[in-house]
Amino acid sequence: MGKWIKYLVITFVLLFLMDKILGSILFQLKSNTYVGQSGGKINDFTENFQYANILAVGDSRCAHHVDPTILGKKSYNLSHNGMSLIFHTGLIDELLSANKNIKIDTLILNVSLKELTYPTKNHFNDIQFLKFYHGKNKWITKHINQIKEYEKYKFIFSTYSYNGDFSTTLLNSLFKKKSSNFLNGFTPNPESPRDSINVAWQLKRTNNKLVTDNFYVSKINQNYLLHISEICNKKGIKFICFASPTYSQESIPNKFKQSLGSFFKSNDIIFLDYSNAFYKHKELQNIWLWKDVFHLNRKGAKVFSNILRKDLNSTDSYLGQRLEAFGGQKSN
Repeated sequence: MGKWIKYLVITFVLLFLMDKILGSILFQLKSNTYVGQSGGKINDFTENFQYANILAVGDSRCAHHVDPTILGKKSYNLSHNGMSLIFHTGLIDELLSANKNIKIDTLILNVSLKELTYPTKNHFNDIQFLKFYHGKNKWITKHINQIKEYEKYKFIFSTYSYNGDFSTTLLNSLFKKKSSNFLNGFTPNPESPRDSINVAWQLKRTNNKLVTDNFYVSKINQNYLLHISEICNKKGIKFICFASPTYSQESIPNKFKQSLGSFFKSNDIIFLDYSNAFYKHKELQNIWLWKDVFHLNRKGAKVFSNILRKDLNSTDSYLGQRLEAFGGQKSN
């Protein structure tokens, strides 16, 4: 019996040491990777740029829609596909609270009207994709620990921070280029001869019903947006939210967005709402500018980025402080 206990103790100690060694190796690999959405883009910005006139953050509809070269010099797109507001909040907190050398003039955050109104459990779990910062960033650590009762104890093992990310970290560090700074973080959808076919096919299968729901900002998402706003106010950063356009989806009447607009207005957050931009900007009605119903291709991104740049540069956009329902135009 004593031998078995000794054997188990030795085995546990060896596994613990192996975990620490492997965790240290993975930390070095991840810290020195500058491509990909598993931390590479974050490293690329914080180490190769550190300053942005305009920093764009959001999901795929920001990653593929916002071309930093059109917004102006020293702009960067730090978006991550498929991520929700809790992820973006944690990312922004890490950039602006922990990194004292990061300087940003304007932060633009892409938001989804549906997610703002109806957050799901899957949305909350997106904070797990920032596990690398657990124990390093208070806000991220707190929200990861809230996922499950015993979640925080899993981080006793160093390698848990790379759970589900091991192969990506290894491949990115060994086989990909060290910097993507020529793109400024932008990941455009290349044009394809099948784009119009894909859009038409998807359009027939999209649940494009008449909009009858009121959109608003749920309490949990209010907390996230106000946290970002507080950080930006402390840092002297202009904070602007925007909703991306879609192809030929049902127009959303302003009356269904009054609660949404009231939140942004009462909290002095500028909101540029392009959810109806398809009907207000004829150039966006060109089917060849779209990869699918919800994503623009490279050409479409240029068109939208020019619209966005015009609104960001306008005095009315910065000082209006109200829901701007049609591409930055002041609503009456």
